[in-house]
Amino acid sequence: MDKLHFINPEYLWGLLFLLIPIIVHLFNFRKAKTIFFTRVDLLKEIKTKKRSFSTLKKRLILLTRLLAILFFVLATSSPYLSEANLNDKSSKATFLYLDNSFSMQAKLGSFTLLDVAKKGVIKSYKDFSRVSQVYLLSNDSYSLIDTEYDLMLGLSKIGFSYENFSTIKSKSRIVNLIEGNLISDFNTLIFSDFNENLVAEDSLFGNMKIAKIRIKQDRVSNVSVDSTWLKTINVADNKFIIGYKYKNFGQEDIEFNESIKFNNKIQQSLTRKIKLDRDTILEIQLSIPKSKKSSGVVSVQDGSIWYDNDLFFSVDFSKKAKVLFVADKSNKRLSSILNDDFVQLENTSHSGLKLKDLENYDFLIYSIDNFSSSGLGILKEYLSMGKELLLIPNSRSSSNTYNRFLKGLNIGRVIDKNTKEIAITEINYKNHFFDDIFNSRVDNFEYPIVKGSFRVSIPNSNKLLSYENGSPFLIKTKNAYLFTSSILDGSNPFINNDLALPILYKMSSSSLRRKLYEIVGEYSNIEIEDVEKVSLDVDGEKVDLSKVSFNNYELPVINNSGIIDVYSGSEVESTVSYNYKRTESKLTKVVKDSSAYSHKYEELKNQSNVIYLWKWCLTFTLIFLIIEMLLISFLKERSIKISE
Repeated sequence: MDKLHFINPEYLWGLLFLLIPIIVHLFNFRKAKTIFFTRVDLLKEIKTKKRSFSTLKKRLILLTRLLAILFFVLATSSPYLSEANLNDKSSKATFLYLDNSFSMQAKLGSFTLLDVAKKGVIKSYKDFSRVSQVYLLSNDSYSLIDTEYDLMLGLSKIGFSYENFSTIKSKSRIVNLIEGNLISDFNTLIFSDFNENLVAEDSLFGNMKIAKIRIKQDRVSNVSVDSTWLKTINVADNKFIIGYKYKNFGQEDIEFNESIKFNNKIQQSLTRKIKLDRDTILEIQLSIPKSKKSSGVVSVQDGSIWYDNDLFFSVDFSKKAKVLFVADKSNKRLSSILNDDFVQLENTSHSGLKLKDLENYDFLIYSIDNFSSSGLGILKEYLSMGKELLLIPNSRSSSNTYNRFLKGLNIGRVIDKNTKEIAITEINYKNHFFDDIFNSRVDNFEYPIVKGSFRVSIPNSNKLLSYENGSPFLIKTKNAYLFTSSILDGSNPFINNDLALPILYKMSSSSLRRKLYEIVGEYSNIEIEDVEKVSLDVDGEKVDLSKVSFNNYELPVINNSGIIDVYSGSEVESTVSYNYKRTESKLTKVVKDSSAYSHKYEELKNQSNVIYLWKWCLTFTLIFLIIEMLLISFLKERSIKISE
């Protein structure tokens, strides 16, 4: 229920002026004028008849004066009817939350949803700023709005943000503001497309009065360049293949234009059509540039949300994958396989293996001879760095020795050892490991034969090569490969087989398959060798990078997608590509919010209505002044003293 309040209650002291006309009325000292008449009895009769009328007139004049003064004082104190007290705005707040996530790029007519939402914010500010403080919030900013100019300036600074929207996250931010600013009463208005799956009951912030203004798009349609990755590297042909994926989030087949640019040249430009609600995986072959490093972008034009229309990528083949082979003696065949423009092999003995040097190597090949607790500790530390290794038993390795290494590394265990010859007859073509090794299944392959194999139990692993009895010969675990038989020694070792070359090269060059891009808004590292100072060119300014470990530097959080140059001193060393997460690409339907504290916009607006009464008070003041003047003018009389 509305209550009567005053903007300037101190002006009510002016009601004391009501005493002035009362005093004048009670002490009227006007002198009577004496006029002599021959017939005094007639004048006495007139005086008697008009006495009662004169008293009534004076009282009416007094009343109009009192009412005129009363309403004038009330007008100056600015009375109003409202549930809110305008003189206590500091304890009441209205939060205008503007969702500026990428899904707000969808169109409503010729405007984006964000443009439409901003218009709603402007209207709401006019409705609520009279009775409370107003805070303008978005997914990545907030500010206290004092004037309409501040509001327009704040809205102009709000662009699209990679920070995604969620109702719970917005409520949490508002609660933090309330606690920090001692606000006791507040309303919240959220302007969003609510591109989320809402929790049906939000008990954590259930008592918040919220009006959710949903901005609906014309149509749910969007094509996204979802991701890209390095599929194969063909060193002999100086080529590499990247795969990329499109996602159609619409409800119909969509036709769009595709463009792929690499090394500052258009590699492909065509029109594609993809099926509704389906992923489409494609690939393109590109040439390795002379510098062995460059960048590119896969682009689409779909006429809908555009933040996910470009996917930037960078490749760098200039750094060789450094491989360390740990064995009592080197292997010529292995050295010939793992030494070229992309892979560099080095050798060390078991006794020469040192932990401090391992961080320089991208891949480790460990030949198991005798058990060494120090060697096991070094291998565990190497795996903890997130790197991969290959375990190879030799012909002298016992079941107990191999078993102690597998158990110590938490990989698995050895069951027993078979000393008979056995053929390797099965290649797991379904595993992605062989995608760039075999273009098709080979049926007439000359499979190798080994003597002396271990039967092992390795949980959560994949068999890449298997014996004729189905037991594994080459196994891949989370971050380790292992052979179950010697491949380097014996009468006819596996290392001499044609199959060994692509498999060992694929393992060792795996560090070349670095991710092609970083994610906007996340921390990550970059590896730069043999430099003293590394910096990024961010928006025309160089930002120095902090060194994390040997040749590793921490990249700062970047807020925009694109390709950024990495400097070594004043020279461009390489590039880093950044892309937005595709979390806002799918335009989802909103789950109905069943919270008892959800309000409609008009409900909150009515609670904040203000009815100003000063105009009515001023009007009544003028009316009573006019009545007073009319009483004085048309009922004028003179005071007469009667004398004989």
